[in-house]
Parts: sequence; structure tokens; C-alpha cells
Amino acid sequence: MADRTRLRDAHIHDDFGTLLALLIVTFLVSGLAEFIWARMLTGLLQLSMLAVAYFSTRGRRSHVVTWILISFGVLSIGLTIGIAESQTQAHGLAAMLVAAVYLGILASVGRRVLSQRRVNMEMLMGALCVYFLIGLMFSDVYLAIDAFSAEPLFGRVVPRSDFSYFSFITLTTVGYGDIIATIDIGRRVAVIEAMTGQVFLATAVARLVSLYGVQARDADDAYDAATVDRSVPPT
Repeated sequence: MADRTRLRDAHIHDDFGTLLALLIVTFLVSGLAEFIWARMLTGLLQLSMLAVAYFSTRGRRSHVVTWILISFGVLSIGLTIGIAESQTQAHGLAAMLVAAVYLGILASVGRRVLSQRRVNMEMLMGALCVYFLIGLMFSDVYLAIDAFSAEPLFGRVVPRSDFSYFSFITLTTVGYGDIIATIDIGRRVAVIEAMTGQVFLATAVARLVSLYGVQARDADDAYDAATVDRSVPPT
């Protein structure tokens, strides 16, 4: 059983650099969410992220969950593209499905990154992926809140791109104040997101960076010791 586990782990290809690139492009494209082509591209990027995350983490025990998330992604793309702008309830449903997709990717990547004792640059990029996924997931949560609430989340109607902007300035606790949540549930979700971001940076990312530094020092010490041994003539 142990040999089988090691063989499985050996075939896992951590490609979190590609996933991080997809996340950054998705965030940039979401700034053009008023255009239908941008929403189509965002949907394709989300499915690409799901595929890259799956093959990077190789969650063999979660095939059913993976296919459920793929179905959610396809359905959310169809809802986002096919429905009229006036159908706010359908937009809210699409946002909830997209948030579920991001949550699934976040869980698989986070489990893979935080379970590692040997930290390399791919693992550090994986941690950045988790941070980006938190921001993107909460942006769709805010979209859903806005769609299902009796009044707009920000007290006025805003472009769709403002939701991802608000999510990330909340996650980073920058809080410019140009956009603020005016309904109680939105404020409470914003607090949860801010706390999640700070706890993740202070614990998970700090742990990975610390392990990476220790491993780098150990490698340097081993190299120095080997160099000294070769320079000492045999007696």
C-alpha cells in the first residue's frame, strides 16, 4: 500500500504556475464582465483552471466531486451567457455555482499544498493560487448576495467588474472606501473574507516560506560540508 501511494505521488505533476497564470488572466478578464465575449472567456478559463487543478493534485478519491464541479461550471457558463441581464435571480444562481467551482479548486489545491513537507517554488505558487481563489470565490458570493437581496449590495447598481474589485480590496484589507457594502449580510461576509485572507497569510503562507528558507539553508550547509570534505587531503 505504501509503495502504491509513493508511486501515485510520483506521478502527480504540480503545475501551479499555469494555474496561477489562469487565475490572473481570469481576474483581469472579469474587469470586462459587461461584455458577453468576456463572460464566455471567463467560463472557459474556469473550466481550464478546474482541469489544471485536477491534474496537478490528482485527487483520485474525488472523481464524483470533480464531475459535479465540471457540471456546475458548464451550467454556470450557460446561465451567465444565455440569460437576459434583467433576470437577476438566474445571475445569482450562476454566481453561486461559480463560487462552488472555485471552492472545489481551492480545496484540492490547498490540500495538496499544505500537506507537503518539502516546499519548492511550485508549492509557493500553489499558495498564491489559493489566495487568488479566495478572492475570486468571494466575488461571486457578493454577486449572489446582490442578486438575491431586496436592495443592491453597495446601495446602488454597479458594474459586474466592481464585485471582484471589492472582493480583493477586502481580502487584502486595503479598504479604499470607494465601494462599501451597505446591507448587513454583505458586511458580515466582507469581515469573514478579510479574516480568511489574514489568517491564511499569517499561518499557511508563513509556514511554507519558513520551510522553504530552512530547506535552502540546509542545502547550502550540505554543499559547504561537501566542499570542505573534498578540499581536505586524505591522511
